[in-house]
Amino acid sequence: MAETADIVCASCGAQLQDRTAFCPACGAAAPGMGSTGAGDGEIAALLAAASRALKRRDWATAREKCTEAIAREHDNRSALALMGDICMEQHRYEDAASWYQLALDQDSENVSVEHKLTRARALARVHPATAADGAKEPGIWRARLVAAQARAEEFVRASSFQKYLALLTIILGAIMFIAILTAAYVRRSDGGAPEVLPTFTPQQSGASGSPPQPSGPPAQISPQGTRTEPKKAAGPSTTALPGAIPQESALLSNLRTNPIVSESGAEIQALWADQRDKSITLVIGARPSSTRKTVLLQAKESASAAFALEPMAERAVVRVNRQLADYTGGTSLNVAFMGDITREKAIQALPPTAPDNQIEALFTRVYWDPSLRVAPQGAFPPLAGNP
Repeated sequence: MAETADIVCASCGAQLQDRTAFCPACGAAAPGMGSTGAGDGEIAALLAAASRALKRRDWATAREKCTEAIAREHDNRSALALMGDICMEQHRYEDAASWYQLALDQDSENVSVEHKLTRARALARVHPATAADGAKEPGIWRARLVAAQARAEEFVRASSFQKYLALLTIILGAIMFIAILTAAYVRRSDGGAPEVLPTFTPQQSGASGSPPQPSGPPAQISPQGTRTEPKKAAGPSTTALPGAIPQESALLSNLRTNPIVSESGAEIQALWADQRDKSITLVIGARPSSTRKTVLLQAKESASAAFALEPMAERAVVRVNRQLADYTGGTSLNVAFMGDITREKAIQALPPTAPDNQIEALFTRVYWDPSLRVAPQGAFPPLAGNP
C-alpha cells in the first residue's frame, strides 16, 4: 500500500498524518472529511467535541460525544473511525479494530482507516485482551449492535414509518367496519327487527298542497270581549269501525266535514284503508227518500272527496246502506248499492242532467239489491215490499 502525504489542518496549521478525521491539536475536521464524512451541523459539533476530549485524554466525554454522533448518523465513517481512535488511546485494540472495520465498510478506499485497522489487529495479537480487563468492551458485535440501534432510531424518525402507521390504521379501521356490518347482518338473520317499508296509510290532513278542512264554525267574540264557543250540531259519530287505526279515524272525521260530501247529503258511516291495493272503502247511509241517481251521485262525490284528502289512494270501494223491505213485511238496514271507482272516474265532471246509467257506468263491479234492480228510472221501489 502506498504511503499518503501529510496534510495540514486548515484551522491551526498542525500537520495531520494518515488522513486522520480530526486535528489532534484543535479538534477541527480534517480537509476532505467535512461534507462526506463528518457532516455538518450538530454531528460535526459532536465530533469536534469528542476530538478535543480525546486530546485532553478525557475518555468518558470523548466516548459519550462520539456515541451520540453515531446514534444520529450510524454510517458516518468519521465518527466510526474516531471511536476506533479513542479505543486505541485506551489500548483497547480489539475494539478499535471493530470500529475501524465498520468505518472501512462505509469507505473501502480510505487508506488511512485501512492502515489503522492493520495496526490495531497487529497490536491485538501482541496484547490480547484479558478477562480481568473490566474496562474492555465487546468485539465487533458491540459495534454492529450500536449501528443497528442507530438504524432503528432513524427508521422511527423517518417519514416512511409514519406512512406505514397511517396505512396500518386505515386497514384496521376497514376491518372493524366490515366486522360491524357482518354482526348487524347476523342479528338480522337471527330474527332481528325487520326492515320497515313505506306503506300506504291514510293521511290526517287534506290533499297535498291544500289545508285541512275546518271541523266546525269559528268561535264568536261578544262586544264585551267574552269568547263564546258555538254549539256543535248533532251529527254522526266520529268513531270508525272497531279495529280502525288513528289515521283512518282522522280521515273519516275530515271526510264527514268536507263541503263536497256535505253538499251531496251523504252520511259517511265508516271508512277503512287497504294498503295492499291502495284502496279506500266507504260506507254511506242513504235516506229512505233517496233516489237511484241520488245514491250514485253521493257515492261518486264521497269517493272524489276521499281521493282529495288521501292522494295515495288509487281506488275506492263504495257501499250504500238503506232501509229495505225484508221477508217479514217490514224494513231493515241492508246493502242497497256497491261499486268500485277509480280516481280518474271519481273526479270526472258530469252535467246535472246526466242519466242514471251514465253515472253508474263510472263504477265497476256494480251491485244492486235484488229488489232494486228492476226499479223504475230515477226512483227506488216502495219500502213496503218488492215491486
